This record gives sequence, C-alpha cells and structure tokens, in this order.
Amino acid sequence: MSWSSQINNKVNMKRNNVLGIGLLFLAFIIPSGNIFGQESEKPNAIKEYVTSLDKPITLRGDYFKAILSAYELDFSIYISRNKQEIANRKKDNKDYGLFEFLSELRNYDIFVEMKGSDYEVNFAPTLRNNAPDIFGGGASYKIDSHTFLIKEKLYTK
Repeated sequence: MSWSSQINNKVNMKRNNVLGIGLLFLAFIIPSGNIFGQESEKPNAIKEYVTSLDKPITLRGDYFKAILSAYELDFSIYISRNKQEIANRKKDNKDYGLFEFLSELRNYDIFVEMKGSDYEVNFAPTLRNNAPDIFGGGASYKIDSHTFLIKEKLYTK
C-alpha cells in the first residue's frame, strides 16, 4: 500500500470515528430529553419500541429458565436492596422516587439471547408508562447453558 493510501485510510478512519461519535450523541443524548432545559417528546423509535413491549410473546423454555436463574440467584436480591434504600430515605429525598421505581420488577424490561454457548440476560429499567429517564439501574448476566448458573454479572450504574 502506498504512502498516500495509508494517509487517506487514516484520515478516513478519523473522520468515521468523529462521525460515529456525533451519531451516538444525536441518537442517545439529544432524544433522552431535557438537555437544553426543555421538555421533549420521546422520538418515534422509542414510541414504537415501547408499543412493541405490550404485544404477546412466545418465549423458549431455555430462555425462560435462564431468566429465572438470573432473577432467583441475584436480581431479586438487587431489587430488595433498592427496597431497603427506600426504607433508609425520606420521601422528600430526591432519590426516593428513583429507588421506589427500581424496586419493582414490573419497571424493568428483560432481554435474553444466546451468545456463543451461554445465555445473556439483561434487566433494564423500562421506558414504558412515562418512566423517568434512567441511565443505569439494571444488570446483565452471562448464564451457563448447561448448569444455568451465573458465570458473570455486571450492574449498570
């Protein structure tokens, strides 16, 4: 590869990185609302996503078992810690409502998929029912496909 081709490739990579960061900003930061002090309506993509959550689903038995394992072995404990935080805080505390929201399983959307030979289960705060904008507050699990035990977990903050 010639010297000028190498330079052009590097310039194109940097331009693509800047473009990618700009698109991430537009896709995730601006639609999240209220960054300029104004209330904003949720974008159509989010509205469509939220609407799809109310449709019936068919869930494979092994996916259900992976979700149950993640919930019973760890996520239920995580939720109970949020309930304990509610007890420790006064209602006028700014985080009280957040911990109250995060202490109910119904306020989470659950995603499950096969990744390699393991299941990946994610509990993420929902966007439904005028939920507050929350970054973090969920958990991800890698579940062994044979034993259904948790191999890895990560709490989102």
